[in-house]
Amino acid sequence: MRLFHTKVQVEWEILIITQERVLKHAKVLRLNVWDTIAVQQQDENSTTRRSWQILELDKVKITLKIISNDTVSHSDEWPWMLIWMPNSNEKLHTVVQKLTEIWIQDIVFWKNDWSQGLEISDKKMSKLCKISLEAIEQSNWRKAPTISQVSNIHERVVWKELVLFDFEWESYSELSGMPKDRLYWVVWPEWHFSPRDYETIWFQIVKKINLWDSILRTETAAIVASWFLKNI
Repeated sequence: MRLFHTKVQVEWEILIITQERVLKHAKVLRLNVWDTIAVQQQDENSTTRRSWQILELDKVKITLKIISNDTVSHSDEWPWMLIWMPNSNEKLHTVVQKLTEIWIQDIVFWKNDWSQGLEISDKKMSKLCKISLEAIEQSNWRKAPTISQVSNIHERVVWKELVLFDFEWESYSELSGMPKDRLYWVVWPEWHFSPRDYETIWFQIVKKINLWDSILRTETAAIVASWFLKNI
C-alpha cells in the first residue's frame, strides 16, 4: 500500500487531497478509484496513520473515505547522530536519505575547521527535508527526523556524553548495552579532527568504536554506524 506522509484535515471520515506532490505520485502510480492508500500525519508526540479508499480521482484532487485509523506514540529510544559536514551536496543527500530510512531521529551536520566550505542554505535545507520525506514514505517509517547544522558543536552536545566512531579503536561489540537514547553518536571525518576540534570535545568522549578494518568515508561511516546502532 502506498504511503503518503503529509498534513491533512479530516472531516466526517472524508479526506480531500489537493497537494500537487501527492497528485503527481498518484498519476505515476496509476492509482484508480477504489484503490487504497495510507496517509499519515506527524504531531509532536505521535504519528497517526490512516488507510483510505479512493472515491474520486481527477487532476486537481483526490477524495477518499477512511478504512482504518492507527496512532503510534513516538519513542525516545532512537539515537541522535552528529556528522562532519560532507564536501558535496550529493553526499549530503545520501546521508539524509539513508539515515532517515534507518530511523535516526536527529541528524546534525557539524561545519568544523576542516570542512570544505559547504553550507546548508534554506534552499538546501528544503531539499534535504524533501529527500527525508520521500525516504519516510518509501521505507514505511512514521517519523521525520530533525535535520540541522551547527558551527559550534556545543550548541547541541553540551553536557552530552559522546561515542566516537573511528578507525582502529574498540570493536563494535563494545556497544552492547549502551544507552543509545542518552548519548550523542559522532561520526569522525576520514581526514580526522583538527587539533582545535578535538580539544572541543575530547573530555566528553566516553568510548571510541571501530566501524571497519579500513577507513570509511564520512557518508559511508554514517550509514554503517546507523545500522550498528539499530542492532545493539
